[in-house]
Amino acid sequence: MNGKFRPAMAFLAVAVLVSAVGCFGPAGPKVGQVEGTVLDNGKPVPNAKVTFYPADGRPSYGSTDSNGHYVLKYSESIPGAVVGSHDVQISTMSMSAPQPIGGMAPNQVSKTSMPAIPKQYSWPTTVDVADGMNDLSFDLKEAKSR
Repeated sequence: MNGKFRPAMAFLAVAVLVSAVGCFGPAGPKVGQVEGTVLDNGKPVPNAKVTFYPADGRPSYGSTDSNGHYVLKYSESIPGAVVGSHDVQISTMSMSAPQPIGGMAPNQVSKTSMPAIPKQYSWPTTVDVADGMNDLSFDLKEAKSR
């Protein structure tokens, strides 16, 4: 190899390495890990959608399992929510029984979405997310009394 190419190759290798570190480094907002349980009168609420909306930036989301437990995701690869204040919304949707449409045959039906938690229980509230682990649980019984 020619001596003139070695410094150019070294410079190129360093530039690629710096670019790669910049792409995969710890860029982005500070997030705290968030998980908890959604209950209704002390009973787990399965299949609830839990969404945290920060004042600025991307919301975080999660869904409850059969025990009402959720874990938030900031993105597909980053768990948690941005550190700071969030408006929280909890809601569920379930599929109602199939309904025939117009002159469609009985096997040609549509499914319509109906809220499983009445509108007054799909409540927003405000919470603070701190750096580190956050255990934020909710009981919809509190929303009913509002």
